Amino acid sequence: LGNAVCPPLIEAIARNLVWSLGLVEAAQPAQGVWQNGAIGAPTIGPGFGHSGSMSQPAVEQSGAESPKAEPAVDTCTSSAVSTALDVGCDTNLPMTPSAIVAASPSDGAGAANGSNSVDVGHRSGGSAPSAASAEVRPAAAHGIAVVGAARCGNSHLESAGAQPSLREQLEALTVEQMADRLASWGAQVRQPEPEEFVRGFKSARRDELLDALCAEYDARKPARERKFVRGAGQLLPSAAAGALLEALRMLDWKENVRPAVQASGYCVLKRPTPLSIASCVAPDGTPLPRPRWRETDPRAVRRRIWELGEALLRHASAKAAAFDFTAIAVSKNFRGSPHVDKNDISVQYALSLGDFSLGGGELCVEESPFLVRAFDTRGRLVCIDGRFPHWVSGYSGERYSVIFYRSTGTEEPSVQAVHEV
Repeated sequence: LGNAVCPPLIEAIARNLVWSLGLVEAAQPAQGVWQNGAIGAPTIGPGFGHSGSMSQPAVEQSGAESPKAEPAVDTCTSSAVSTALDVGCDTNLPMTPSAIVAASPSDGAGAANGSNSVDVGHRSGGSAPSAASAEVRPAAAHGIAVVGAARCGNSHLESAGAQPSLREQLEALTVEQMADRLASWGAQVRQPEPEEFVRGFKSARRDELLDALCAEYDARKPARERKFVRGAGQLLPSAAAGALLEALRMLDWKENVRPAVQASGYCVLKRPTPLSIASCVAPDGTPLPRPRWRETDPRAVRRRIWELGEALLRHASAKAAAFDFTAIAVSKNFRGSPHVDKNDISVQYALSLGDFSLGGGELCVEESPFLVRAFDTRGRLVCIDGRFPHWVSGYSGERYSVIFYRSTGTEEPSVQAVHEV
């Protein structure tokens, strides 16, 4: 099966094992399989081919004992790693496991010389950073370490008010938004070559632009810092908020329909079918008893959350009462996870409940490239546009979030991140 799926990989691993064990001293690398003096994954950057072949340390022609080879990188199962040296990385880095890293943002040309311009994707010369200095972040959905990106481990987000790294915050932007932001700052945004549009390009392009953005932010310090301005949402009636919290605690939180974010549970509630008189009548007109669900029945719990949440929203303000939402997203212990809600077609209303640390669990939304608004939503309601990057600051304890949003109907333009309740 392995030979059928990836013959060059199987051949390279076999040769590498024979070589490293010293069983065949005079074995020569196969043409097109071991080359360039390195072990590496398929790349699309300048100086590398697109065949997906593995590479192996070059053989000394003097007849001396061959050096031990580094273990090969599995290009079939670690596609995230294979993109680490694609676009925008040094083309002379040896692709050994200790060197499959991207230079940190401070290594970019703009940050190095203090210029406000970064030549995206063009780094020349330099040596590979050490493995100790490289930052590795695990990909949330696949458990693969993405080399060259900022750390994504969220243990630090259990501290009240802790924020995801700048790189993680910027990852919520689309590639187009990253390029537009760089261009608006006068940075030279490299246009990809046609031959780069191969498998893994999108990931590599994102990493390339993220590196450039981080370098641009660093180059502007300390003259211009990315600032956080704190505020608070509209206070909700404590009795009604307490009843909703009680219902949320009864929900079965095994479900997580959004695994890409860090949360103990995440589910989406749709508007329940009204229990009208018509729904309790048989086709022949015979009255039927209304459904009698136990209080802990999942159907009863979800209906109660919807009804209590809708009542809170409708009584918050005239604008909130008129908001035509199509679903309610509820989550437990949502942390960090900068993202955008691409399915939204309008603003959203958000609140949080629970027993969590003071000064933490704020809803943060990027209002502009250098301004982030952080809102206290504990028992409070805010109105934001979820199509702007947003996340939750660090906290400890129990936190539930309730989001009212609309995903069908006429789309409203995304103009500003924060709106009046």
